[in-house]
Amino acid sequence: MEKYGPTVKTKALIEGKPIAEDVTISLPEVNFKTVEVAGLGSMEVVLPLTDPIEATVHQIGCDYGFYKALGIKNTKFELRWVENKLKNSGEQKNISCKAFITGTAKNIPGGDLAPGESFDNAINISVKRYQKFIDGKETVLIDKMNGICKLNGKDYAKEINSLI
Repeated sequence: MEKYGPTVKTKALIEGKPIAEDVTISLPEVNFKTVEVAGLGSMEVVLPLTDPIEATVHQIGCDYGFYKALGIKNTKFELRWVENKLKNSGEQKNISCKAFITGTAKNIPGGDLAPGESFDNAINISVKRYQKFIDGKETVLIDKMNGICKLNGKDYAKEINSLI
């Protein structure tokens, strides 16, 4: 069985232009809505609807490029990272991962400033569209505005949208 190792490098882009490297990225956790139905008591059914989705990009230090993400407007973020993969043979391979996020910055970074310490900026993003690729393969596409909930190639909202 192959093992995935550490993240080797990260990069953040806005509208296709690099804004920061070696940043910490908190990818969205997508939580689906559920409904309780009767079934030997009760059970939950998962729906292709999500709670609000949020991502965060952290950077050490103040940088104008990073602050280009600010504004009460939709912004296209591209987050790239390289992961190390260890094969059964012991051979190592680096794989490319990407996330494309369209959303709006929810905050202006604040924080504590102290002599001799680094300043950590964090921009929280209200996500409208989230697309993730691992080693060139699309694994997730959630587009809240266009009603798309695609996981590993299957659009779970397509049938619902066709019935409207």
